[in-house]
Amino acid sequence: MSAASRALDLVFRHEAGRLEAWLLRRLGPRHFDLAEEAVADAFLAAVTTWPMAGTPRDPRAWLLAAAHRKALDRLRRSATAARKAPLLRARSDAFYQIEPLRPDLDDEVAVLLLAAHPALGREAQVAFTLRTLMGLSTREVAQALLVPEATAAQRIVRARKALMALAPRARLAPARLGERVASVLDVLYLVFAQGHHASEGAELVRSQLVADALRLATLLLQSLARTETARASLPSVHALLALMHFQAARLPARTDGLGELVLLASQDRARWEPRLLARGLRHLDRSAAGREVSRFHLEAGIAALHASSPSEAETDWRQILDLYDELETVWPTPVVRLNRSVAVTRVHGPIAGLAALESLGADSALRSYAPYHAVLGELLRQTGRREDAALSFERALACPVSEPQRRHFARAVAALRATQDDRAVHASRGGGRP
Repeated sequence: MSAASRALDLVFRHEAGRLEAWLLRRLGPRHFDLAEEAVADAFLAAVTTWPMAGTPRDPRAWLLAAAHRKALDRLRRSATAARKAPLLRARSDAFYQIEPLRPDLDDEVAVLLLAAHPALGREAQVAFTLRTLMGLSTREVAQALLVPEATAAQRIVRARKALMALAPRARLAPARLGERVASVLDVLYLVFAQGHHASEGAELVRSQLVADALRLATLLLQSLARTETARASLPSVHALLALMHFQAARLPARTDGLGELVLLASQDRARWEPRLLARGLRHLDRSAAGREVSRFHLEAGIAALHASSPSEAETDWRQILDLYDELETVWPTPVVRLNRSVAVTRVHGPIAGLAALESLGADSALRSYAPYHAVLGELLRQTGRREDAALSFERALACPVSEPQRRHFARAVAALRATQDDRAVHASRGGGRP
């Protein structure tokens, strides 16, 4: 790959979403397709130009200007060019104004809030934003939401149609800005989770998604802090940032030198990033400013207990279980119940953990969720049910997983099968008796 091609690939991964957000802010919600097409045209122009002319000094500025021109060209070719082309020249007047008194609202934050429009419905908001604005594939969106791929696709299409039907100059009163924040926080959490624990691909961690989620959550915090009517949402944003920083701090220890998965119990905690842990604690402290205790407050509290424990053996699992009990009342999802079963195991043993998992077996959302089968397999192994444990790990292998996870599950299956073979040989020889 040439230097120009490498630069273009890097810029595309880092900047495509920002370029689309910039155009959307000027084109309005009816023109999501046009913004995507103009950015794609700009990158296509770069593919043919940069290898010969060299990489521009400011690649993002080059692409921004190119996308701007491409959008104008497409508008000029349309039947309504005379009416629509001037929209691109306006600073942001034609954009769906989320905060008309604050034109300096970051483009990406503004578009995230736009996609959280109540007309879409919460499920469609999240699916659409993950796919269109955050760049996840429809398959990845489905995996993140634990729904069939066809369901995720339907939600995305439905949301796009609803957004494109909005009045181009409709305005959202500043007093209602905070109402959309909860949906944006869900999106950023899912993006971070997909980066923190990739559901497919060669790497366990997708660092760019982790970085994007942290960056956008920080931009959201800064934007809300400047908007008096939205400040009630700040504690929840701080809580999400605390959770993200605690989890990101552990990333260096989640794989070994060969890129293989290292479970929490075996991680070298000296490799956890102290700077990120400190930031997490600061955000957690600031999250206590409000009266609301959101799901992110509780999850950040759980992550903080892990972060402050010198070792797995010294972790306060009883307090973690108490927090999961509270989290289940606030956010009663299959994944929360699955994670709670791990805490139950640490406090009361694997038999109790298995009992906690029993109610999850019939949940269709978990049938293709590898962590469920892996947790079940580990608890079955701990209770001596090795054949059932091997089958559970094999089911985990059949789910969408990253390659490091796949190798980890394959090793677990091989170890369980080897133990069974050894026992069979031992039994055939009369149990080792002379």
